[in-house]
Order: sequence, then C-alpha cells, then structure tokens
Amino acid sequence: MSGCQEIVLRVPLQFVLPDFYEKSNQEKTSLAIRMGALAVQTLFSSIAEEVREECNSDLVAQLEKKHLKKQEVLEKDKRLLEETMNHLQARLGTDEQLKGDWQRQIREESRSLYKELLAEKDKQITQLAQFRDQLTGEMRTLQEKMQQVTAAAARQLGSQEKGKAGEVSMEEIIKKAYGSATDFELTTKGREAQSGDYHMEYNKSRFLWEVKNYTRMVNKDEVEKLHRDMRSNPDAKLGIMVSLHSGVTGHTKSGDIDLEYLEDGRTILYLSNLYKREDPVFYLQTLRPYFDSMEQKKDHKESLDSEEIAKLKSRASVVQHLLRNHTQTLQGLHNSIVQQKRRSDTVYAEQIAFIQQANGECKNTLKNLVSDDVTESSIETALSPSIYKIQNLTEMSEPQQKFVKWIQENCEEDPSHEIEARLFQEKVKHLFNSERELKGARDILQESVWKLGGKKVKGLRIKI
Repeated sequence: MSGCQEIVLRVPLQFVLPDFYEKSNQEKTSLAIRMGALAVQTLFSSIAEEVREECNSDLVAQLEKKHLKKQEVLEKDKRLLEETMNHLQARLGTDEQLKGDWQRQIREESRSLYKELLAEKDKQITQLAQFRDQLTGEMRTLQEKMQQVTAAAARQLGSQEKGKAGEVSMEEIIKKAYGSATDFELTTKGREAQSGDYHMEYNKSRFLWEVKNYTRMVNKDEVEKLHRDMRSNPDAKLGIMVSLHSGVTGHTKSGDIDLEYLEDGRTILYLSNLYKREDPVFYLQTLRPYFDSMEQKKDHKESLDSEEIAKLKSRASVVQHLLRNHTQTLQGLHNSIVQQKRRSDTVYAEQIAFIQQANGECKNTLKNLVSDDVTESSIETALSPSIYKIQNLTEMSEPQQKFVKWIQENCEEDPSHEIEARLFQEKVKHLFNSERELKGARDILQESVWKLGGKKVKGLRIKI
C-alpha cells in the first residue's frame, strides 16, 4: 500500500485488538494510537502525582507519629529529670543547711574545747610560775646560805682554796716588788673582818690590799666591800684591789689600771688581769713612784665638798694617764733589756761551750801525745770543727765513728768543692745496716756541710 507505514507493536499475549482499528481508516487509526498514548501518558502522570502525594502524606504522618512518640518520651524524660533535679536541689539545700549546722556546731565545740584547753594551760602556767617563783626564792635562800657559809669558811680558813693559792702567791709577789724598802712590812689580814687581805707598811704609809682570784669579773659587791674595809681602816692611805685573772666591774680601763677617790679623799687603785702580765713583780715595781708619793699626802678629812671632789676626779684622770704611760714605758724598756740579756746569755753559753770543748780536745790530744803508747789513730781524734759537730772521735757512736773514718780515708777537705749527695750516699751506704743508721751517722756533719734534704755535700773532695 502506497502512502502508509506498517508498525509492529508488542502487546501481551492475552491482548485483544479492538475492532476500531480494523474498521477505521489509517488517519483514524493513527489518531487513535496517538490519542491513546497521550491519554495513557496523562493518566499515569496524574496517578503518579497522586501516588506521590499520597505517599508523601503517609510518610509525613508516620514521621509526625514517630516525632510525637519521641516528643512524648523526651517530655517524660524531661519531667523525670526536672523531678530529679528538684529533688537534688532540695537535698542539696538540706545538705547545705546540715553543713552549716555542723560547721556551727563544730565551731562552738572547738571554741568550747579551746577555752577549756586555754583555761587548763593558763592554770598550768600559773602553777609553773608559782613553782618557779617558789624555786627561785628557795634557790636565792640557798645561795645566800651558801654565800654565808662560804664567807664564814673564808674567815675561818683565810679564803677558799683557789683564793688562798692566789693570795699566797700574791704575798710573794708583793714582797719581791717592795720588800727592799727599809721600813717594809706585810701583814696578812685575810682572817680578820673588814680588813682586806693584807696591810703593807711602806715609806711610813699603810696600804690596804684586796686580792681577787676570779675567772669572772669582780662584781660591784666586792668593790663596795673594799669601800667598807677602807672606812673601817682610816689609817690606810691607799686601798689597792688586784684582780689576778679578770677585770673589775666599773673599773676595767685601758692599761688595766684605774683610780677612784672615796668621799674622804683617800685613793683606791684598781689593777686588773695582773697574772696576764709577763712579769707581775716588775709591773708592781713600776708603781713605786706613786706609792712613794703617798708619803706627801696629808691626813684625810671625814668628807669633802663637791668642789674638792671635782678636783680629785680631774686629778685622778691625770694620775691614771701618767701611771699608764709610765708602766708601759718601763715595761717596754724591761722587755728590751730582757731580750738583750737573753741574747747575751745565749752568746755567753755558746762561747763557754766552745771554750770547754777546746779545753777538752786539747786535754785529750795532750794526754795521747804524752802517753807512752802514742798511735797515729789517737792523734787523729781531733777533728775539724768546720766539718764535724763533735771533734773527738771517742765521743761518737759506732756508726758515726765508721762514717768519719771512711771520710778520713777516702776524702780530703776542700772548702771550694762540692760532691753530689746521691753519689756520696751510694759510696757510704755499705757501711750501715739501714737508712736510719746512715741518717743517724750523717748527723755528725755540720749543717753547712750536708744539710738535711740537701743535694750537695760541701767542703769535701773524694780522693782519686
């Protein structure tokens, strides 16, 4: 057939073709196919849309349902949490209240306990203070009794053992210092009350001595005691307090010397640290000019007025300065003289020893010369003093004799020559049994020949 086309369509096996397509012409058939296709296409599009809308609606409903369920669960959990939180807050408030109550209770109990403890401690402190005061009183009473016993024993025995030893030695020092005076007299008064330790008659004047042998400072009570002793002995022109090993409270000045005037114008001389002086006797002797001047002192008055006391204080400063300078000057001269005497004594002793040594050597040599059996060895016993410390061979030890004989046989004197000490020691070591024996033998040589540790032996030459 011209002007048409044949179409092959695939349909299900049970499909029955409508009569329309067999009875209608080509135009209607093509129109029906087209219109049918459009109708089916439109139908399916509408259905799909409806289905889609229906599906979306179901999905939304399901989601809303699920959301509502979750919301209900969350709201339930929220209510539970809120209830739990409210419960916890209430409990926390209760705990805070309990905590505050406990804290207040603890503070009150602690305060009460501390008050009780403090009261108990205050009570104990008060008791201890009372006990301390009681003990202090008992100790003071005991100390006073001990002082009374000590004072009584001192009056009976002269002084304590230590003080007695100091006073006895001080007695000897005073006698050596002033005993050469024509009218000197020293009387011990230690056993008599208010009399000091000694009364010294010197150049028609009486001096009262008080000696203290303490390692501690002499206290004010001892000074006041001396004042009382002076008042009880108006015939004493001068009071002297001597502290052998320490100072005197209120009177330890430069140079360990101080002056004080009593209310009646009499003088008290304070001498500190006497035993620290190199020569206590000489130190006391330097005070002779002051003691001699006491002869010119007029009788004292019972009391002086303020103007006289001021003059005495001014005079005391000058006298003290003069005495200090005088003692220091004489002490310096004395030390210089002593040193010169020591040097002179040393030189004198050396010269006497040299003379005695020369006499002994000459005597031994002459004895050997005039003897009937004179031998060469006996004549050679007189050795050179420039080489040997001992010039007589018979006065040496056996190792020294062997050493000297070896030197005489193998060496000759040469003041300008030196020998290596190591070589010299190698040549002589066969003479001795030990290094110690060699060392003892070499001591016979003068230091100028072989000094200990020296590397040279001087003044000797080994014979070839």
